[in-house]
Amino acid sequence: MKKVIQIIGLIFLLIFSAIMVLIGSFIYITKYRVLEVGREQSADRNYEVIFQMIGEPEWPFGATTGRFVVNDLANDEQLQKTDLTILDDGGAFRDSNWYVTWYPAGVEIIITGSEQENETYVIYYDGSDRFKGYTKEQVVAWIQEKYGSEVRFVSEQNNTYNFDEGDFRFEVQKDFHLTDNYEKAYYEWYGEQFSKTHNRALYFEEDNSKYIPVVGFNGRQAGEIERFCNAVCDLVESFEKVPFDKFIYYIEEQDFTFEVKGYLKPYNRNVLYNAIYEQLEQASLRAIEEEEAPDADYPEATNTDQSETFPIEPESDVIPKGDSYSTNKSEAFSFEITKEILEYYKSLEPDASYKMKDGTAYNMLPVDRACGSSYYILTAVKGNSFQIINMDPYLGQGGEAKWISFLENEQIGFSCLSYSGGSYGLLFRTGDGGKTFCEVIYPSANALLSDGTVYNPFVMPEKVWEEKGKMYLLVGQGPDGDYYGEKGYCNGLFESEDKGVTWSYLGEEAVKR
Repeated sequence: MKKVIQIIGLIFLLIFSAIMVLIGSFIYITKYRVLEVGREQSADRNYEVIFQMIGEPEWPFGATTGRFVVNDLANDEQLQKTDLTILDDGGAFRDSNWYVTWYPAGVEIIITGSEQENETYVIYYDGSDRFKGYTKEQVVAWIQEKYGSEVRFVSEQNNTYNFDEGDFRFEVQKDFHLTDNYEKAYYEWYGEQFSKTHNRALYFEEDNSKYIPVVGFNGRQAGEIERFCNAVCDLVESFEKVPFDKFIYYIEEQDFTFEVKGYLKPYNRNVLYNAIYEQLEQASLRAIEEEEAPDADYPEATNTDQSETFPIEPESDVIPKGDSYSTNKSEAFSFEITKEILEYYKSLEPDASYKMKDGTAYNMLPVDRACGSSYYILTAVKGNSFQIINMDPYLGQGGEAKWISFLENEQIGFSCLSYSGGSYGLLFRTGDGGKTFCEVIYPSANALLSDGTVYNPFVMPEKVWEEKGKMYLLVGQGPDGDYYGEKGYCNGLFESEDKGVTWSYLGEEAVKR
């Protein structure tokens, strides 16, 4: 019986011992075990940082205890050992919790977590607690390692070192981090070069230590969206030293951002081009439509009394002051016209003309010319009556007036101004019999080229007409057009349901040649 009791006691002792071992192991693993979770070495392999996790994270979403050890491998000694508390939502200590940067005089270690501010530690190789400066040789070696051996030291002034990259110069501060303005200098130089070669502005905005390109968009003139997309693709392909993941452009003082990052790997120029084209097409239409509100900028006049315009009587020496003519949406001007100027206007032949129901001819007169472009006034002529309706119907833009026409009410009208030697055309609309005009924007046809990119081949407005309560616009390809669609050589047909304020693309119209 005594022997049985001893055996039972022994069994209980073994079980108790096993339980205690398990408990001890659990406590050791969760509280005291030191586990190496990462190791990083300097480029010259003279120094290393070892990262360790002590125990396990506190359950369920508590802190994690960690440590880093900095060793001098060349002299086989420990420079520093620091214990850490990481607040990362209960996560284990891992490589995403630290950033290590090696400098000539020491190493910078940044500890981060999702629930804490970044903690920065600087350990100097000489064991001191302050930065003692660099030699010129150390600075030159560091900069050439960072930016290339072609970078040349120029001079040392006050608290900076000056370097020459070949295309531009930049400065390096005499601090521990050897802070430099290489990126800023590079972007300024590149922006100047790009602007010259692509005929558009390029500058860079700084945002959280990053530089974001701002690319100039020159408005919705024919071919500009295509040129803009090609320019941005060139920009992306040329940025090898300092890449970027987005760019900004402005339309009617509104800023738009395009995220490039998703198109870089794998990179396909046509895919990026088409994505930029689609966003820019929609953004520019939306921005311009918001800017040109119909109620404010497209007045629908009902009074057809032409006496509201400037009457020019034969015996008058000048036009009375007081009336103003809009040159754009924000400016107007008043001025005097002498009898000599008036007689000159009367002697001109119109480049485009439309005859109203009462026989009055609305004429686009080329009153000035510069750099191969004409500038126009709109006049109304009937018999001996000569009236100036608008001193700047094309809002300051020059070219050649191709045509002018009005709808049945003779208040809503349209006119086309060609430019670039007649290759492209702009469309203008009036809602008050010609007293004011606004440029009309119509969408791209998004025609597909053989290389897979899209563009708009329809660049020359041909005519506008009304049919069954809707308006239609026919736009040709101009003299240089060579687009053949499903119907062969064609024009583009557009439709409007708001009297020509906004337009939508309907499709192609075959042209008999």
